[in-house]
Parts: sequence; structure tokens; C-alpha cells
Amino acid sequence: FVYYVSLTGITGATLTAYSEIRQKLSEIRRYTTLPIGVGFGISSPQQAAKVSRWADGVIVGSALVRVIEQNRRNPAKAAGRFVRSIRKAVGS
Repeated sequence: FVYYVSLTGITGATLTAYSEIRQKLSEIRRYTTLPIGVGFGISSPQQAAKVSRWADGVIVGSALVRVIEQNRRNPAKAAGRFVRSIRKAVGS
């Protein structure tokens, strides 16, 4: 697959340029038939749902690490809840 970095800057920054993502994915699709995963800046189920309209996959990294850090008493349970919320948002 192709990993499209949707945000320049640091990991964990906020995603706001949805129209740019959509445009870039259309451009990338002109050059490849590989699935395209979008990552960087996606930190909520709402953002994942929006990006999943155009992407073949949504990659969430820093937000998951943050959930684990904030839930040290039961990180696995918190991570599971977060991942399920992302999956539900993208319709998987």
C-alpha cells in the first residue's frame, strides 16, 4: 500500500486540511492502483470517519499511544475501546 502522510510537521499534530487530502488522494490514484492509507494527524473517530471516505485505510498512531499513556491502570482495555471507536467510525 501507499502511506500518504496527510500532515507535515510533527506526529500528533491536528488534522484540518480535508479538502487537500481528498485532492492529493485523487492525484495519487492517477499513478497507482495500490491501496492508499492516510496517516498523521488523525486522532479521533470523527477524523478517521471523514478521511475514510476517500482513503482505503486510516492510520492512527500517536492518538493510540496517548490513550495508553493516559490509562496506565488498564492500558489494554483503554486501547481496545479506542480502536473499537475508530473501527466503528470508519464502518469496519
